[in-house]
Amino acid sequence: MKSLLVSDGLWKCVLGNDTNADRDERALAKINLNLQSIVYPYVIGKQTAKEAWDTLEETFQDKGQKRNYALQR
Repeated sequence: MKSLLVSDGLWKCVLGNDTNADRDERALAKINLNLQSIVYPYVIGKQTAKEAWDTLEETFQDKGQKRNYALQR
């Protein structure tokens, strides 16, 4: 996902360094369109690419062996 956003010049939106509304909408759309449907509820209602990315990162970031087990299940 990061590579896709970088290649389109949209990664700065995820970092919060780009405040252009059009680019941010495109970045958010790319994130949403590349998610599996089971993950979509985590980002529904997020207004910016940064909000969506931060939520996904917080939800799926490896937090130890117990989290790894839960994700694999």
